[in-house]
Amino acid sequence: MHERTTTRRIQCHDCGHRNRVIARYCGQCGLRLAAPTPTNHLPAPLQSGDLLAHGRYRVDQVLGGGGFSQVFLAEDTHLNRLCAIKQLRISPAYPATQAKQLVASFPDEALLLANLSTPGHRHLPDVYDHLDAQLCLVMKYVAGESLATMMARRDDPLPEKEALRYVRDACSALVYLHELACEIGGALEV
Repeated sequence: MHERTTTRRIQCHDCGHRNRVIARYCGQCGLRLAAPTPTNHLPAPLQSGDLLAHGRYRVDQVLGGGGFSQVFLAEDTHLNRLCAIKQLRISPAYPATQAKQLVASFPDEALLLANLSTPGHRHLPDVYDHLDAQLCLVMKYVAGESLATMMARRDDPLPEKEALRYVRDACSALVYLHELACEIGGALEV
């Protein structure tokens, strides 16, 4: 009898394929693999029940997430209102220099996003606060169903008129962000 040994794997941060730890390139997408980033300088992922900012925010549940962040429903205990907390997630597959750069730039990017909330746009949630130690943005909670959830429960495609309304709303928000970015960029060049 021989013992089965567990082979360590490194996950591609682009496609998620699990490669042998000695691989230099992803076997599925061909991307160059980076050595895992030490995570001891990164904040722990949020969990239900966590209290943040000296008890001001109480994390309730996960709302969703993607490749770079996870979003939680939370309560602002000082103002007695629901809010959304978005925590930046940094993959251990990122090179250490890139991970450190993302952590270092978080406060500036949070401030920029908060400034984009003024005067605001009806299709973008307001940013209320940022918690640098946890790499979190605190934003207005917008109740409702995501487009992805709505589409998953439908048997047929959206009617053209409804689909175009969603596209128009998204484009309106992008135009707003682009115009503000140009103003900020122009102000920085002066």
